Amino acid sequence: MKGLVASFLSKGSLFAFQLLTLMLLSRFVDKQYFGAFAIINSLYFFCIIVAEAGGMQQVINAQNSVDEKRIIAKSFLTSALGVAVMLLLLVLLPLLYSIDVSVGAMLLLMSALLFYGVASSLTGVLYKELRFYKVAVVECTAELLSLGVALAYGYFYSFDINVLIIKISAYSYIRFLILWFFFKEHALFGNAIDLIRQKSSDSSGFSTHVTLSNLLSFFVRFGDNLVIGKLFSLEILSLYDRAYQLTKYPVMLIAFSLQPAIQPLVKKLKSFQELRGFLLKISAIFLIGGFFLVLLIQLNARDIIIFIIGEQWVGIEDMLIILSISIPFQAMYSVSGGIYYALSHPERNLKINLMLVVMLLVSILLGYFADSFLTSLVLISASFIAVSFICFFDIWYMERRMIMPWRANESPSRS
Repeated sequence: MKGLVASFLSKGSLFAFQLLTLMLLSRFVDKQYFGAFAIINSLYFFCIIVAEAGGMQQVINAQNSVDEKRIIAKSFLTSALGVAVMLLLLVLLPLLYSIDVSVGAMLLLMSALLFYGVASSLTGVLYKELRFYKVAVVECTAELLSLGVALAYGYFYSFDINVLIIKISAYSYIRFLILWFFFKEHALFGNAIDLIRQKSSDSSGFSTHVTLSNLLSFFVRFGDNLVIGKLFSLEILSLYDRAYQLTKYPVMLIAFSLQPAIQPLVKKLKSFQELRGFLLKISAIFLIGGFFLVLLIQLNARDIIIFIIGEQWVGIEDMLIILSISIPFQAMYSVSGGIYYALSHPERNLKINLMLVVMLLVSILLGYFADSFLTSLVLISASFIAVSFICFFDIWYMERRMIMPWRANESPSRS
């Protein structure tokens, strides 16, 4: 419980700064730029997953410090791969969406990915040691400074799409520099090549499943932007993106803030009976807390929109009301990955994510053919509700199909 509280407070502080970012940038930057940025940001997040390659989860599950160093060293390669993929996607972008990205913006995005995988692996070391407050210092500092850099650019030049690109790029630079300062005693330049050549003790395909699962998670969190922007319009995507952001922050508050603690804490559980008790407590928190947040949004949607992101976004009121219904269920779904990873069953999370991706894609297509975007939103909310129950019961009855015990040479007790 202490770890959950520490995770909640540390992540909650970051989300407070991110909410400040949302409030300021939504007001200063004209809404015409957010549709195009939603596409660019989606591609950038895809490359983040490539750059990370599940490094954070691998570090948390690493059996010893030598394996940790190997994972961190190999993250230099995955970061470089993320840069290469970003370049390819930016070259193809104008062909798919008629969005032009300047050379300067392209360089910013690619350089921001250069050490992203390394930074994520180093963050995994802190999470493994349950040093949540130290992570909060890193991420909150990076968020605040990057926001300042973006606003300064907008003030002296223009509050255009480049402000949004500078914000996410500066966050990556600052985050890495702070982490590298904390871990400078672990500098790997001297033996990085030898470490990269060595194989880790993990031969179960854990990292592959985590990476594939994260890629599917990308389509859950950002892939809808790509499809909506293509099938509907960038204007509708701008509205949807802001409505989704307002929905995401309550989910971040009640679920994402606990997410870093889930994997290391579940690994300490000793039986399926303990797992079920943990799952019940977490689900109760999400359902009760989520219910009050949904009620708050349902009754005050317009006022919330005006207060947080400004009057230029009042047109998203109906979108926000529909999407808010799924808040407690998105929270339940969000933490399931940490449980699967802790149990060394990322392949289950992969299947769950694949199922949700199909549901979301079908939801958007049905709305498109019905010529009703609100229909898509209703079906999107229904998809999150359905998959959250699937996650709950899959974890609840997992021991009936368990392949490997939680710990080597130790079978979990049956309840």
